[in-house]
Order: sequence, then C-alpha cells, then structure tokens
Amino acid sequence: MSVAVLTRPDFLKASQIPIWVVITGNVRSGKEFRRMFGQALELREKGLVDGIRFVTWQGELEQAPGLEHALTRAGISILTIAPPRPDPKVHPLFHGYVYHQRKCLQFGLRSLPQDCFVLKARTDFAEERFDAMVATLFGTPGLSLQVEIASPVIGTRLFSYDVRPDYLFYWDDIVFSGLRDDLLKVNNFDLGYQFIHPGHISCAETQLFSPLFLRHYPVLAWFFENVHGESFSQILQRWVSGGCASPLPALVMDILAAYFHILSRYVVLPQAAGSAAAPLTLGAFFTPCPELGVKRFSHPWASHKLVSQCLLERLRGPEAFADAHLAALAAAMRKMDADASTRGALSPTFEDDLRCFTTFGESLGIKPLIAQTQLIPAQVQEPFHAAEFLDAVELPEKRQLSRWQQRQKGARTKAATWVLQKLL
Repeated sequence: MSVAVLTRPDFLKASQIPIWVVITGNVRSGKEFRRMFGQALELREKGLVDGIRFVTWQGELEQAPGLEHALTRAGISILTIAPPRPDPKVHPLFHGYVYHQRKCLQFGLRSLPQDCFVLKARTDFAEERFDAMVATLFGTPGLSLQVEIASPVIGTRLFSYDVRPDYLFYWDDIVFSGLRDDLLKVNNFDLGYQFIHPGHISCAETQLFSPLFLRHYPVLAWFFENVHGESFSQILQRWVSGGCASPLPALVMDILAAYFHILSRYVVLPQAAGSAAAPLTLGAFFTPCPELGVKRFSHPWASHKLVSQCLLERLRGPEAFADAHLAALAAAMRKMDADASTRGALSPTFEDDLRCFTTFGESLGIKPLIAQTQLIPAQVQEPFHAAEFLDAVELPEKRQLSRWQQRQKGARTKAATWVLQKLL
C-alpha cells in the first residue's frame, strides 16, 4: 500500500460496521488480477476489512483451472451469476458492457450483510485507483463521510478516483465505495438514458451515477433531456479562454450550482495537498492546474477532471469567495443544504433564462440545445366545426405494421406452418 499508517475510518469504528471488498469482472489480465486480490488480502491481514467477495460469471472460473481452489483457500468467497443475455432485436441499445457490470454489482451487493461498508473494485485497471481509495478512506485522520445536509439522497459520501466538473456525472467507476444500501440506490438498470438523453454519450459512468440524483434536482433532469453534454463543456471552456470576462447566464449558474452541490456534498476524491490559501475562481475548475488537482482530459472529447479533494473541500466550507461567480454558487449551495425543496429547482424566470442561455452559447459559436421536439400551435376555430375538419382528412382504416413487426409475424407464420406439416 502507498500509505504507511492505515486505520479504519472513525465513523466505521464507532458503529462497528463491517467492511467488505467486492471485486467484480472476468479474468482478463493475470498480472492485474493477482495484484488486485493481493491488495485486498493485504487489507484483510491488517484487520482493515472483514471479508472479500469475488463476483463473476458462471463458467468463468473454468477458464483458469485451479483458480476456484486458490481463491477459496485464501478465504475469498465467490459468487457466480448468469450473465445477462438481452435480445438485440428487442433491445437494440442494450449495451452489454454497461449492464453486465451493473448485474455483477447488484448481485454482489445483495449477497453481503445488510449493514456493511463496501469497497468496490474491478479485476482490471484498478490497482492505482484502489490504492488511492484505501489511502483516502483509511489514511486520512478525521475524515468524515457523513452527508451533512437536510434530507440527503444517500447517507454517506461516495469515493471516486476522479470526476469531471464540465461534463456532468462522468465519475470514475472502476473503484468506488459506500454503504451497501446507498450503493444499491445508486446502481440502476435505467434504459431511459438511452432514449431521452441523445445529446450525451452513452458512457457507463454517467449512466450509473446520474439517475438517482436527477430525480432530486429538476434542473439537471431538464439539462439531460435538452442540452448537448459536449456543447455545455465547450461553452465553459470558451468562457474560460475569454478570461471569464462576461457573466455566465442564470441558467448555466443554476446547472452548475446543482451539480457542484452534488459533487461537494456527495463525493470524496483522493486527498492531496493543494493551494488552500490561494484565491479561487470558478474558472479554476476548468483550467488545468496540478496544485489544484485539475487535469486536462481528452476522452471522448476535450474536457477536464478533478483528481483531488482540494477544490471540493473549499466548496464544502464557509469560505467567502471574492470571485462573484463562485460566491453566488456557494451561496446557492448553502441554501440547498438546509432546504431540500430548493435543490436544483427550475427558476420562475426559466423561459427568459433559457433564451439568454441559448443566445450566450450562440455568441460563442455553439448551439447547446437538442432539437427533440416541435410544438405546432392550434388555430382558433369554432369547436362545433371540429368534426368537419377531421372528416375532410383521409385516414387509414388500420395502422400498418412496422417492418420489424412484419418480419416477426412472418416468422411466426412459418413456424406454425412447419409444426402443422409435421403433425399432419
């Protein structure tokens, strides 16, 4: 481990909540697999975790003879589950990698004791991230994971290795932690993302973390249905490139206030020594700076990510910011802390704010809105003449079947004919 002195988090000591490591996935890389389980076993040997569970697919253990025996001899329990097998004709957008991960996590969490704290990891890509999670949770004296606001969505803050401040809910999902019941709330099988959020890349991270919070922050739910995620990120970057000279539109501020409220209240990042005393501006969240834990990130497009707790910790505190934008965000977030009804609520002047947002984006050469709907206004007519207008329209007697329905019907007809021929 990268930290010499490790101890159980204070709130887990007091409550005596057991800690479990849940590792999900396949045996893709033997080197990474051994390292990941070696890290988990080391934690157990130090008395920092109470159990280790490996969750994988039925038949996966047979790919490496002797693996089941080696893991169980090491005191690691194994949960094998049937993989999801969606019909691509029925669910053409049912991305396997997303829902395979979710099913592994769901059954893995369900198999654990109800009151426990979970360190979740994958069998690959997790070594450095897992070290950072352990160092943060077990090596930070006085760390509190309690969500200290009225009516919280979940009770404890989630560890994430990094998060994007300008692309909403793109949080690293290779390792994370939380109370078992909180993680069950976060995990979801929501297909709505695929159908009503066409302006956002269908990444596993955003699909995992966003649905729970969208139900509690209306302005973010509106955002995901109507705004291009990439375009919003570009607006912020071009605003910063212009020296943050112009004030951000009220709707952008409302979106950022809701999202930053979630980041600062519900997420904990790796601890790092930052410039705690340096003056802070909103633009700093979208400007690469190692001292503040902000890095440039270029996948799937140019963006930024926060890799340390430095900036979020300052948002959590009572600091009075000189920067007008950041001061306004901090004030809005403190109001949300005490009153759940104000969290991400749409403004009474929303329609005017929307026009200002659109104009602002276009002034930067960006069209931020997704053209999903078109309202055709009704004409003023006398109600008792309505039937005459409909009678003048030639309407089909019966709705035609789609091509897919016709193929399905044809397949059933052929199958029935074959059965009858065999019987007769």
